[in-house]
Amino acid sequence: MENSLIKLKQKSKLAIDSCDYLLLNDHEVTDATTNPSLILKVLKQSRYRQFVQEIKARNSTLPREQLIPLLIVNFGKEILKRIPGRVSTEVSPQVAYNVKQTVEEAYRIRETYLSLGENLERILIKIPATYEGIKAASELEKDGVRCNMTLIFSEVQSLACADAGAAVISPFVGRVGDWYKKCGRSWGLVEEDPGVRFVQKLKFTLANYDNTEIMGASFRNIDQIIALAGLDLLTISPELLDGLKSVDKSLDLSWLDGSHTPVKNKTSNTLDRKNFDELLAGDVMATDKLVEGIKLFQEDSQKFERMILSDDLGKACAAKT
Repeated sequence: MENSLIKLKQKSKLAIDSCDYLLLNDHEVTDATTNPSLILKVLKQSRYRQFVQEIKARNSTLPREQLIPLLIVNFGKEILKRIPGRVSTEVSPQVAYNVKQTVEEAYRIRETYLSLGENLERILIKIPATYEGIKAASELEKDGVRCNMTLIFSEVQSLACADAGAAVISPFVGRVGDWYKKCGRSWGLVEEDPGVRFVQKLKFTLANYDNTEIMGASFRNIDQIIALAGLDLLTISPELLDGLKSVDKSLDLSWLDGSHTPVKNKTSNTLDRKNFDELLAGDVMATDKLVEGIKLFQEDSQKFERMILSDDLGKACAAKT
C-alpha cells in the first residue's frame, strides 16, 4: 500500500533536514540540508561526538578557522555517501552581513570538499538571504558556485535571489506561521496557513525564473508538507519523514493549476540597496524573522565552536543537554 511519503516522492524531490547522516539508511531522499543548529543537535549523541573527536585528533595542528569548516564539511561528506543528490553546507552566520567574508567562506568550504575528494557539482553553498548574502550569491553564481539561499520570508528576498541567479531558495513555511500565531492569528484549514500560502504564491511569482528551484523548509506538521506537494523541493525533518510513512493522505495538486496569477516578465531590481531595504522593511513579519533567524544561527554556531574547541567535547555537550 502506498503511503504519503511514496506519493510525495512522485511529485517533488525530497531532502532531509538533518546532519544525522546515519538516519539516511532509513530514509530514501535525494538531497540533504544542514545548518549550525542541526549540527549542534546531533552532538548530543555520543556517536557523533566520537566522530568529531577523531577528526580533531587527526588535525590537531589546524588553526580554528580551518578546523571548524573541516568538521562541518566532514558531516557533508558522510551525508554525500548516502544520497544521490546534493548537500547544502552553510557559511558561518557570523558573516551574514558581509559580502566579502561570505564569498571567501564559500570558497573555503568548496576547497575543503575538494580536498576530501568530493564532486563540487554536488555541493550547494547555503547563505542567509540578507542584502549582503544575496550580493555574495550573485558573485558566486557568476563563477559557477551554486547557492541555496536560506531564511526566505518575503517576495522581495525571493525575487532578489532569483535575479542573482541562485540555484535554490528556501522559504521557511513553519516560521512564517509561527509569527502570525504569536500575533494572535489562527486558521482551521492548512490552505489558510500563511506559510503555506506564501510558498504557493512564490511558485507563481518566480514562474519565469527557470534556473531557480524553490525548496520548502521549516515544516511544523505533515499537513503543511502535503499542501506543498508538487513544489520543486521539500526539505523535511527525520521525524516528519517517519510521520509521512505512517499515513496515507491524498495529494491535492490543484494549487498548481492557476489559483494564483503567474507573474509575467517581472523584474524586481531588488539588488539596489535602497529598494531592497524599503521593500523588506514594509514586511514586518519578514524583517522580524530574518533578524531572529540569523541571531539563532549565530548563537548555535558559537555554541558549536565552543564545544569543538573544548578540551573535553563529551563533557561540554553533556553540559548543554
